[in-house]
Amino acid sequence: MIHTHTLSLSFMLFSFFFGAGNLILPPLLGKHAGTTLATALLGFATSAVLIPIAGLITIAHAGGIVPLSERVGKRFAHLYPAITLLVIGPALSIPRAGIVPFALAIAPLIHRANTTLLAQLIYTTCFFIVSYWLCMRPHTLSNTLGKVLTPALLVLVLLLFLASFTPTLGPYLPAQGAYATHIPFSQGFLDGYLTTDALASLMFGNMILTYLHRTRYTTAPFPPAPANILADMRTVAWIAGAMLFFTYGVLAHLGALSARQLPHTINGAHILASVSLHLFGKAGIALLGLIFTIACLTTCAGLLVSVSEYFHKRAPRVSYLCWIRLFTISGFALANTGLERILAYGTPLLMILYPISLVLIGISHLERLIRIPRAAYRLTVWSAGTLSTCAVGTPLVAHTRIGHVLNTLIHTLPLAQEQLCWLIPSAAVLILSTAHARLREKTCTPRGTLPLTDN
Repeated sequence: MIHTHTLSLSFMLFSFFFGAGNLILPPLLGKHAGTTLATALLGFATSAVLIPIAGLITIAHAGGIVPLSERVGKRFAHLYPAITLLVIGPALSIPRAGIVPFALAIAPLIHRANTTLLAQLIYTTCFFIVSYWLCMRPHTLSNTLGKVLTPALLVLVLLLFLASFTPTLGPYLPAQGAYATHIPFSQGFLDGYLTTDALASLMFGNMILTYLHRTRYTTAPFPPAPANILADMRTVAWIAGAMLFFTYGVLAHLGALSARQLPHTINGAHILASVSLHLFGKAGIALLGLIFTIACLTTCAGLLVSVSEYFHKRAPRVSYLCWIRLFTISGFALANTGLERILAYGTPLLMILYPISLVLIGISHLERLIRIPRAAYRLTVWSAGTLSTCAVGTPLVAHTRIGHVLNTLIHTLPLAQEQLCWLIPSAAVLILSTAHARLREKTCTPRGTLPLTDN
């Protein structure tokens, strides 16, 4: 039987993951995939659901993001979690969560520039005040999100789904665009990769571990066994993953149904707005605005708590509430610089950190089958980080000689067009460095003695 606290944490975890990007990508996938939707959705779920679940379980196995990072090195363990939290939280996702609902659901209804700016300030002020209020008592966040906001969000999405059975929408059209020219599963996988939820899973995993201790084991006479924590994390992760998969399926289905009646939609937000207007009239726009606001509000609250708790542990002299205030104010300020500016500086940083997170998750799970030397951890992570940095930074120096050379080298690597140029080289580095370490052990270890492990 699933414990009530575990179920509440599952709903809360779902709400953390399900932000603006998770709303926008599936409808566009559905429109382009058409009759190949089932296969494309499986690919999308592999990278946007299964890999984040693996990230959560990785954190439970390691005991936190810092112990996991220490397998690469002490300095890395100090820098990587801090930089990742700052990028995914205050620098990008927190301000983006504050402005996206306004930009997609409210701004299109306002036609005067001066009025739009004032309305944006009012909306973001209210948004971040509510976010701050939610985060003031982190121990009650699972109740607020898990028992109120997340069920409300799921009901609203379900309402859209039920309304889609009207005969004015559908049927599915043949696949178009990349889904017509590529294997639907692989293209769906690449679209799911853009959610970057594997990166978030390492941060939220830390937070869920803390909540498990607070809610499940506060009255226990002994500290919980690692196996119990791992079992609880698996349950929470798989329930949240199932809800994500269901919601992605609903949104992708709406996108696929819209292709015939609403062919001129250009992105996921436009598809959802057009479908909502088609099904419910002007009330549909209000419904969509409410869906976007709840989704972004829950994600913002989760990020604020996660980042603030981490930095409070690192710098305990600064109180948790001070960190919350700092990141809330910075999120409000950055949100009002505009969505385009946020994405312009934040997305490249995210694309550098994301491969590193995927490598950490992959090696951690592989280590249950074979022993991975610390040197292999270090070399593989640094190779993924170096290649992703080169891929992101090359356009900035494209006009120089070194930029031309880097661009040529990057595009000769496998999967460069899919933004996965780091994958095959990193796998090769992992195999070669592990094999080299094993050979050294065999040649350096006297017969009859056991090799020393370096993990």
